[in-house]
Amino acid sequence: MIEKERNGDFLGKTVQYIPHVPDEIKNRIKRISGENDIVFIEIGGTVGDYENIPYLFAMKSLENELGSENVC
Repeated sequence: MIEKERNGDFLGKTVQYIPHVPDEIKNRIKRISGENDIVFIEIGGTVGDYENIPYLFAMKSLENELGSENVC
């Protein structure tokens, strides 16, 4: 994300923790998924851990994009 910001990919706008970090997580998941039918992503910790927030937000967003039948 730092490289993207320095390259001007955000068009001079403020880089925000939400949505930019979860969007980057989603992009990386999609990139590694390729044409695979099943991809396992493990998110450790508990829901109350603040460190997990961008990952949980990314997964919920993916569920909204791909449909609940495609994410569990």
